[in-house]
Parts: sequence; C-alpha cells; structure tokens
Amino acid sequence: MAARRRPESAATIACRIAEDVRTLNHVTLPVDGYPGLEYPADVYTVLAGLGAALASLPQALSQLTRFLHAQARRPELYDTGSRFAGRPADAVAAASRALAAADQPLRLAATLLDQAQQDVAGLGIHDMTPGR
Repeated sequence: MAARRRPESAATIACRIAEDVRTLNHVTLPVDGYPGLEYPADVYTVLAGLGAALASLPQALSQLTRFLHAQARRPELYDTGSRFAGRPADAVAAASRALAAADQPLRLAATLLDQAQQDVAGLGIHDMTPGR
C-alpha cells in the first residue's frame, strides 16, 4: 500500500495563487506584445479559469471562517499583535465579518467574468495569409 502524501498547506497554495496572478499580469502586458495571449480564444480561456477561481473563493473563505470560530473556542488562543490584543474572540469576530462581506462581491465578480467570457465566445481572427 502506498503511503498517503501529505497535502500542501493552505498558506502555500494561497501564496502560489498570488504568484500565479502576478505572472498572469505580466504575460498579459502589451509592452512585450502580450506574450501570454495569441488569439481571442485565449482571453475566453483565461476568463473561464479566473471565473472558476473567483466562484470557488467564497467556499474557501467560509471554511476559513469556520476554522477561526473553532479556534476561538480554544482557551489557549491569544492575540498580541493586532488592534485586538488580549481579545482574540473580537479578532475572530471582526475577521469573520470581513470575510462574510467579501462573499457577495466575489460572487458578482465571478458572474461578470462569466458574462465577459460569453461575450468573447464568438471572436476569432481571419487568416489573412496571401493565397489562402
């Protein structure tokens, strides 16, 4: 029986997502002739990926909130480094409110990216090669 591989940490994955978005921003820069885009269909595919990512984020944020609430029930939880120093339950409550407030804008952004994807779905480039 093969040993189970330990999954990557949530922090590692979140940092990789941030780095991937930074890379996406670079490959879609017009300065270098849009090295990551060749055809309108590429935009369609990028929008699909970004829309799916945004649509999935509310679940991750909800799960982070549930984790924080579970941690708040632990008597050993403390906070010394934020505006809630000495009041970790208040830090959890404030973070939970912020995460909940992010839910609807993320869902709206996912919907708008889906709409943009549908709007470009029929775009293409005619082959203007002489003799074709």
